[in-house]
Amino acid sequence: MRTSITSDSISLPDLPVSTRIPLRLYKKLIDKVPDAEGYHMYTDRCYTNIPLAEQLLKMKCNFTGTVKVNRKGIPMAIRKPKFSSKKQ
Repeated sequence: MRTSITSDSISLPDLPVSTRIPLRLYKKLIDKVPDAEGYHMYTDRCYTNIPLAEQLLKMKCNFTGTVKVNRKGIPMAIRKPKFSSKKQ
């Protein structure tokens, strides 16, 4: 019998669900191949957040994702970047 997985049953309950789901998937991957290194996770704006990036960094996983600039925790430098109009 297969048990269903809910967001409440995923570890790290203090993190948002949008962080816990990709972390669970990545953990399942590295559990199957413990020596594996150099993975890179790509996410869309619904999953990209600072806590996920920090956790993946701890797990030695590279991370790329599109960003919702109004998401909690996004640095001001990303929210309102300053572009230079100088020609070189």
